[in-house]
Amino acid sequence: MQCSFPAILLFLLCSGDVRPDNAADNIPAQRIVALSKKILNVFEGLEDFSCDVEIQYYRMAKEDKKYCFTLFRETPSVTRIRFSRPYPGLTATYKRGDTEVTIQPFLFIPFMKFKLSLYHSLLRTPSGQRMDQGSIEYLSRFFYNNINLIQQHESSFSEETDRVAFSFWAADYTGGKELNRYYVIVSKENWFPLRIERYNQNNVAIEVIIFKEFVVHAP
Repeated sequence: MQCSFPAILLFLLCSGDVRPDNAADNIPAQRIVALSKKILNVFEGLEDFSCDVEIQYYRMAKEDKKYCFTLFRETPSVTRIRFSRPYPGLTATYKRGDTEVTIQPFLFIPFMKFKLSLYHSLLRTPSGQRMDQGSIEYLSRFFYNNINLIQQHESSFSEETDRVAFSFWAADYTGGKELNRYYVIVSKENWFPLRIERYNQNNVAIEVIIFKEFVVHAP
């Protein structure tokens, strides 16, 4: 139940083995790390924004569950999501650093709320995300902090007039042990992510996250 961010993938998926690279010569990796830092700075500077999110999860290389919701960042530390699928109207609110998530099951009954542990199985997505692991800031910081892994493995970076597309190997951001392959598309207009795809080491899809309809709310 986390956001954890329609666009067309701008490059072919790479299906080769993981191969070490010379960090000093890995220019794509250096550009990826710099761009992750830029995205992080953009979102850390926003007080209040919202966007629509679609996440397609995969099971045994086939499309499985699909989540659709609106993500609200009301303050730098408070994230709220309101589902349209698969739990229409359900709202979950999380404050950074807390160990509980506030759940409002019905949009039309605002006073009906309860709390669940951040680590409760009901609050994990099909790919294992907790609610504190799927924000755009979390993902950007995670990628930036994976600088060593990104520089040590194969990566690619391409740029068009209105967007940037890149791929790289990094750790599983949900805490898993194996490396994952990530494919990311970012808008050059505002440095907002448009699409994030995640694959396992066998190039089998885990999830595809699409971000759209970003709205920055005036203070």
